[in-house]
Amino acid sequence: DTRDWLRTGVPRMVITLMSSKKCEDETLHECLQIAISILDKGQRRAQAAFYSLMTEGGHNRLLISLREHLVRAEQGLVTYMDTFYRLAGTYATQCDRRGYALSISGLEDLARSDVWCRQLVGA
Repeated sequence: DTRDWLRTGVPRMVITLMSSKKCEDETLHECLQIAISILDKGQRRAQAAFYSLMTEGGHNRLLISLREHLVRAEQGLVTYMDTFYRLAGTYATQCDRRGYALSISGLEDLARSDVWCRQLVGA
């Protein structure tokens, strides 16, 4: 079959890229989409190639790499959550001080005030 490289070469490329220590989140996401697309279509040769690559000795790095990406994502979520809670507290305090309702329109009013803008940029 002249398209055999699609069934075996693409899985090898995907796993090699995903296993790389320098694999960025965007690359990982694209590789996962390619892998899901290939596996979802039920192509037995591609599925066998992925299975073979995943079970042979040298590709334990893939699972380690996926774990590292997930840990970084989880740490990022904690940072975003902390920032969200800090800003929510600031919103609530500022709305209360300025007499605005803690609502979307109250937040819009607050965002227009000079006090809020100075506090937001840290001035």
